Amino acid sequence: MKERQYDAAEVILGYAAKHHLKSESTRLIAKVNYAQSLRWNGKKEESDAVLESHDWTTCNLLFQICVAAVRDDTDTFKRLLPRVVADGDLKIDEVYEWPAFMLMRKKDEFATWVKDAFGSTLPQELREMRPKLINTRHESTIALIRTILDEAAEQSSVEE
Repeated sequence: MKERQYDAAEVILGYAAKHHLKSESTRLIAKVNYAQSLRWNGKKEESDAVLESHDWTTCNLLFQICVAAVRDDTDTFKRLLPRVVADGDLKIDEVYEWPAFMLMRKKDEFATWVKDAFGSTLPQELREMRPKLINTRHESTIALIRTILDEAAEQSSVEE
């Protein structure tokens, strides 16, 4: 998932989600990750069906916030974030790194939610230093490379 290889993740996690894994926690992690891979591959209805096949309210808040984020359920995400942080179950860098939170990070209010929950945001320079991953699906690779090169050119002209 972190490498954005969603096609491969969908196949592997689809297989894992259908089998009895060693622990309940591992099985649920596989289910959430499988739902993510479907969602990021444009299969929202299938993703929703996977998530609806389990009662997440019986799970800990970390599972619940991940499910809310994958579902793009902003209200639930905002309500749970301070509680998950207060419980010590989520670190600030994980909010910026975990693929499950991708849709939430795209929201204009994301930085405000993070600051309210953690007391600060991840410093801008650390966010900018994170490696940019390239989705190897050909239709998006060239556009992403152009974006990265454009950003580098803008930064270079600002420094001059």
